[in-house]
Amino acid sequence: MEEKTLFKVALSLSLIGILIILIIAEQDTVRTKDIAIIKTLQLETKVKIKGTITKITDTPTLLILEIKDQTDKIKSIVYKEEEIDIQKSNMVEIIGTLKEYQNELEIEVSQIKIL
Repeated sequence: MEEKTLFKVALSLSLIGILIILIIAEQDTVRTKDIAIIKTLQLETKVKIKGTITKITDTPTLLILEIKDQTDKIKSIVYKEEEIDIQKSNMVEIIGTLKEYQNELEIEVSQIKIL
């Protein structure tokens, strides 16, 4: 095989491989879990919960939300990158990463949606 042809084949297969990886990554969805189950997972796990806001603590740089579902409650940390209109008793869906702060589990929120 000529060097140019071999290069074109290798480049084409590389691009197809990257495209397949991107498609798989887009379909990697996080399933909603109960808070009680989330508390048994390893730190740094991506999680998704639905629940009701029972407490809001507003600081200059972040919001600390206490989210409760039918199984348990957990703190969720939302960094104030943009204005968010959220109130106590709102039902929310949260996607984030399970973290530990001062020996307490919490979710560092990457997405929040008011239901």
